Amino acid sequence: MDNIYINTKRLVMRQFQDDDINQYISIMTNPNVTQYLGNRKNKTSAEVLGIMEKFKKLWSENGYGVWAVIEKSSGKIIGHCGYMTVEEYGEVELLYAFDENYWGKGFATEAAKAAIEYASLHYNWTKIIAMAYSGNAASNHILKKLGFWYDKEITLHGGRLKLYSFNLPNGY
Repeated sequence: MDNIYINTKRLVMRQFQDDDINQYISIMTNPNVTQYLGNRKNKTSAEVLGIMEKFKKLWSENGYGVWAVIEKSSGKIIGHCGYMTVEEYGEVELLYAFDENYWGKGFATEAAKAAIEYASLHYNWTKIIAMAYSGNAASNHILKKLGFWYDKEITLHGGRLKLYSFNLPNGY
């Protein structure tokens, strides 16, 4: 599959490449970042490599996946944003994670908004979901600001998460 690029005011989003691994490891092995992701456990370099491989496989098998998010001004990878299917729910989830040095600056909102716009134009989805741990006030705020509505609290990955939904506008 061809690499899909999304450009925003401050960001470029593209599929992960092999030479992204060192920058991505520095983000995804940071306990301040991983405390709000998946099973909340610290990641090893090998686990981060596995995450990148999973993201690549998503693109090749499904035609959608997770983009590396690059800050235009520095050329640095500052996180990821995109889509995965949550097997437990059979739904497509918007997910994102960013280097803590980029928190509170609107990058997650900017990337997520671009991903939603892309999905509404290119995928035949009517709805997407997103999840956030209750203690992750910033992520819960971002999802509400993007127009997601709170559905319910769920247990997944051994933790309690807030489940949000978003109806995609007609675009496909």
